[in-house]
Amino acid sequence: MKKVLFLINNLGRGGGERVFVNQSNYFYKEGHLVYLGLLFPSPIDNYESDVRLPFDRVITFGNSNLNLLRLFIKVNSFVRKENIDVVYSTLELPNIISRLLKIFNWHLRVVTREGSAVINSKGEVDIKPFKFKLLDSVVNLFANNIIAVSGEIETILKRYQPQYKSKIMCLENGITIIESRDEVEKRLQKKDGQLDFKILAVASMNYYERAFEYLIDAINLLPQDIKNKTQLTFVGDGSLRLMYEGQVSRLGLEKHIKFLGRLDTSGVQIEYKKADIFVLCSTSEGSPNVILEAESFGLPVITTRVGSAVTMVVEGKTGFFIPFKDSQAIADKIIWLANHESRRREMGLAAYDHVAKNFSFDKKMAELKNILLI
Repeated sequence: MKKVLFLINNLGRGGGERVFVNQSNYFYKEGHLVYLGLLFPSPIDNYESDVRLPFDRVITFGNSNLNLLRLFIKVNSFVRKENIDVVYSTLELPNIISRLLKIFNWHLRVVTREGSAVINSKGEVDIKPFKFKLLDSVVNLFANNIIAVSGEIETILKRYQPQYKSKIMCLENGITIIESRDEVEKRLQKKDGQLDFKILAVASMNYYERAFEYLIDAINLLPQDIKNKTQLTFVGDGSLRLMYEGQVSRLGLEKHIKFLGRLDTSGVQIEYKKADIFVLCSTSEGSPNVILEAESFGLPVITTRVGSAVTMVVEGKTGFFIPFKDSQAIADKIIWLANHESRRREMGLAAYDHVAKNFSFDKKMAELKNILLI
């Protein structure tokens, strides 16, 4: 049986970290020899409690004082000692180390995962600064496969390193659906005729790319009759939360917008069930699982065209796309969904069906297993 090392920076609460924890848990549950390698110690608020691997299968290699060379030596020693067969990495530094490992361990199968796309200074969708692209053009010689988490990222990767086209493939995230379609439909029907209208946004507040200020402005742009019944709930925390709370205060929207902070999985699920629609207005995402989660609870989604959102949402059927940084566009879609209750329920059920058919976690894991354990 092959030994697989999942390599990541740490278990801090982020999209890539959450995906890796879920994926490593799946492989371990399936009986594979899996290790979860952390380059650095995890912050206090992390996904450690979600890890199902035995304690001795989770290895922290270094600390903030170690330079890249010493960190690489530690990981390389572990790979040799444990006779690791496959290294699967995500995020920039782990991806650099995993590819360099191949130079000294030619038997290794090395698979890297490429995540977020951003809007660069020219207004174009991009994923990396030039220096990292240049590095990729060299060290991807040592990667067996490069997984892009969205078709958009796959296209960008192939564009700047065409010599590695055959190695690059798209594998979007998947989720485990916890409610049946009948359960979702019954819950949505119970909301018919309700007086309030609940909007949900779930994301870290550590990154300006979330662009939550435009969603807050959109609430302020709503006509008074809709604003009076609207409640926007933010789930998530981070360094920018005070800025957003200040904006809400200046606009006098305290009655319409609340901040719950970070919730555990069950707490987030409760908020999905309470909500009527979900909004993601980011300028940077890879494969945003929050969209899939929202749809799996029967929520229509308003989102920008970021990463895998373009395949997660079907325009006019499961939700709507909006331009980047456009508060009025967000407000317009909120108004439409608030005014079309029966259509909103139909879109929510269509969203559930779309996720169930195309984004099953087990199906995506079977595809990943074929890549890693070939």
